[in-house]
Amino acid sequence: MRPRSSLAAVLASLVALVTGIALTGTAHAAKPKLAVLGIETADDTTTYEKTLDRARVLTDALRTLGRAQRESFSPAPNGEHVLAELKLLADCVEESPSCMTEIGRSIGADLIMYGKLTRSTGGFSFELHYLNASTASFEGAGHFQVGILDADSSERGLRIAAAAAFSRLTGVVLSGQVAVTANVQAGVVLLDGIEVAVLTGGQATLATVDPGPHELAIDADGRDRWRQEIVVAAGETSNVTAELVTTTSLLLPSRKDVAEPPAPGRNARILFWSTAVVAAGGLTAFTVTGLKVWGQEEDLRSAVVASRESSDATMAIQAGDTDDACEEARTMDHNLAVAAICGDGESLALMTNVFVGVTAVAAAAAGYFYYTGFVVPGREPRRDVVGRRARPAAPTVVIAPQLYPSGAGIGALIQF
Repeated sequence: MRPRSSLAAVLASLVALVTGIALTGTAHAAKPKLAVLGIETADDTTTYEKTLDRARVLTDALRTLGRAQRESFSPAPNGEHVLAELKLLADCVEESPSCMTEIGRSIGADLIMYGKLTRSTGGFSFELHYLNASTASFEGAGHFQVGILDADSSERGLRIAAAAAFSRLTGVVLSGQVAVTANVQAGVVLLDGIEVAVLTGGQATLATVDPGPHELAIDADGRDRWRQEIVVAAGETSNVTAELVTTTSLLLPSRKDVAEPPAPGRNARILFWSTAVVAAGGLTAFTVTGLKVWGQEEDLRSAVVASRESSDATMAIQAGDTDDACEEARTMDHNLAVAAICGDGESLALMTNVFVGVTAVAAAAAGYFYYTGFVVPGREPRRDVVGRRARPAAPTVVIAPQLYPSGAGIGALIQF
């Protein structure tokens, strides 16, 4: 019987050894259990409720950060107790490392984080402690004290301060997030000049962004690049709204590609002065030839009277009207002097009619060009339904030949 008992003892020892080794390996592989105990307050004034409220915010922020770091920690099974209660039960008022170690072990925590928020002149300050309950020593930086916080510190400001303290004590590099909302459906998001995401439905989320200042930019088709300086806080989500504007080159062509149009009415003003000079010259010409025609009629009357007083009866002109006298002298060929005067007069009359026609047409054209060159450009142009400038209605000129019983000419009709 003894050999069997000895064999059983040996087997039991081997099983215990293997189990111990397995448990030791598991313990080494397991992540340390972290407990964040409720932040205490040190304020006995009338602002106690406000101080207590800020202590709750800090506690919640630290616990949230601890739960989020799943790769570094696991939550202690009883790690969300109020520190004051645990110290009272353990008779640990002085918060000595040995006493706090016992508290940590009692709640199943390997690491404990605890601290105090104090009301100060003009604001608040807080200190944190990070203790290893397995070694009864402080980990990392051990203690963290924040300077004065504004008395009206927002909840976000408190959470940012908590993230900075958590990262400092644990050595865990905390990252932030950036949530982008844009007024375009698609686009490329750049962080510090590097493409990091694309917009989907006008939104994008940048995860694991290092804390600190960054330049955020968005590129989208048909829009100018949008840029903004942002500051990312550890453990926080920064919400950014981007308003991209339409690219100006799509609205208006570049001035380099568009020829500068001539000044309004420039050509019409040049034509006005040209036609005005022609009209003035025509007026002078038909005035001179008209006076000569009048002088020829006087010479014709004198020649007709002289023919009647002549001693040669064959030279006498019987017609009393000057037109009839010219016809009589020309057909009967009996008074060459009168016929010559009549020929010269008719030539001058034809020239006078031509000059009158030229002057009239030039004057009408000058009036038209004056209107289009000086009057129209000064008017405020109307706009059509799409907002583009519309040219004012320009007058038209109709020029046509005219026939008369006693001759021909040119007529001009101006329509406004």
